[in-house]
Amino acid sequence: MPIEPYSRSELDLAKVDWSRVDATSDEDIARQAAEDVDTAPLFTPDEILAAGRRIESPYADWPGPCSAMREPDAVTRALSSRR
Repeated sequence: MPIEPYSRSELDLAKVDWSRVDATSDEDIARQAAEDVDTAPLFTPDEILAAGRRIESPYADWPGPCSAMREPDAVTRALSSRR
């Protein structure tokens, strides 16, 4: 079933049929997702590991937010090392 995209400001929650939403089972949601060609497939962690391919993040060596707080110049160093 096609869904029209709405922005948050256009969505009127008073018009939502909440009884229909509440009555939707997990099985219904899974079936609807499986039937929707625009839905990305869901993989279990085991399926992902079995695929054997790893995608390295380009940001793997970036400092996390905690280290950035401990070392104010950590982000600057990480950025300059990429040049």
